[in-house]
Amino acid sequence: MNILILNGSLDLNYAAFDRYMHNYQLKLHHLGHYVKAFQLRTLDISHNNGYTGVTGDINYIFNSLNDADLVVFACPLINGHISDLISKIQDSIVLHFQQMQKKSSNFNFTEVFRMPLFGVVVMPESGSNEHELLLNKLTQERIATNIRTILSFFITTSLNQADAVCETLESAHYRDAYNDAVIDCIN
Repeated sequence: MNILILNGSLDLNYAAFDRYMHNYQLKLHHLGHYVKAFQLRTLDISHNNGYTGVTGDINYIFNSLNDADLVVFACPLINGHISDLISKIQDSIVLHFQQMQKKSSNFNFTEVFRMPLFGVVVMPESGSNEHELLLNKLTQERIATNIRTILSFFITTSLNQADAVCETLESAHYRDAYNDAVIDCIN
């Protein structure tokens, strides 16, 4: 499986989160998956204008999306919300996929399966509660729906990395089984 991790940690003050994501990435890699990760804070993503074209480092992300089976958005929660970097990238990705779907003259239901799965890994703040986590999860589900895919998982860093990797991979197996069942129904 090709996995794209977009780490929206804002700065080096979140070193524990960056270590968690690095170990998460290594575990996925050691299990035989191709994992590409971007530290969004190191990229120039300020020049995305969906109407006049895409410039800057966001092109690297868009090119990586073409091969991705799974996109993992990762960030610490800040004031109860995902980071601005992740929000900006998600908005750009939604616009990118919506434009791709509009450009495709023969877009149909079976092409939806080419959309990558989406997952989220967050580090809750010390004062985060279940209500805030639920609101963030629902927001992420809506973003996935906007591009005709699903939120496969919503993991917090309170889950150890081995269990986080298991949950990540289980979601992909679920999607594969679902796709097989839908294709059997179509045929």
